Amino acid sequence: MSLQFIIGNSGAGKSDTAYENIIREASANPDRLYYVIVPEQFTMQTQKTLVEMHPDGGILNIDILSFGEQLFYKLRSAFAHRHGSQCTVTCVGV
Repeated sequence: MSLQFIIGNSGAGKSDTAYENIIREASANPDRLYYVIVPEQFTMQTQKTLVEMHPDGGILNIDILSFGEQLFYKLRSAFAHRHGSQCTVTCVGV
């Protein structure tokens, strides 16, 4: 999946479109892990919305992360797994 921009006015369904795309991809590829990055105050609401929208009622291979520590923990773990322990992930401008 490539980078996509979903553009529209407030209330036009941008979030629903993004969630539907993620659910479709995650259902088609259950062996892959998908990340949804949202502001800190929307993590629980996004998780609830995705669970409600998912046809199976669960999101086992979709993680909802905030811009804060969770995201950088996951990035650091992923890079360290692929590139060994010589990995540094820093926060710039967040």
